[in-house]
Amino acid sequence: MGNRYALLLTVVLTIMLTQNTSGQDLSVHKWKHRILVINANTADNELLQKQLEQFKGAESGLKERKLVFYMIRDSEYDFVDYTADSNREAGQLKQGSIQRLFKTSKSFEVLLIGLDGGVKLRQTEILTLEELFRTIDAMPMRTSERKNN
Repeated sequence: MGNRYALLLTVVLTIMLTQNTSGQDLSVHKWKHRILVINANTADNELLQKQLEQFKGAESGLKERKLVFYMIRDSEYDFVDYTADSNREAGQLKQGSIQRLFKTSKSFEVLLIGLDGGVKLRQTEILTLEELFRTIDAMPMRTSERKNN
């Protein structure tokens, strides 16, 4: 009986630990999701707040384009999977995880990563919803998705 509880505890702890860190491993999204990563030095960064405003009310368009979203602030992250009904996560970043993607030490940077894992867009200004959708819709895989639907 004691071995069963130990095994159950081990399984539960393993699931909890892997769920909290899986959001930082961008390779899990390859060929499944496009990734939008926003890096800001603080949660009250003015550009970050304006950027987040761009996506309000656009959930169906983000879902249609298979987008997941990471918001990085210093050593913390928030994650939203727009392709799922309710998949949100937050936590501490592992050293050298997503942060290695950012080439500048700017207080605000936006990256769009395609289904193939390549960086498709990198900028230090606000990315409008229209520009995001236009960039994604021009990608060959997105064009193919639209033809097949």
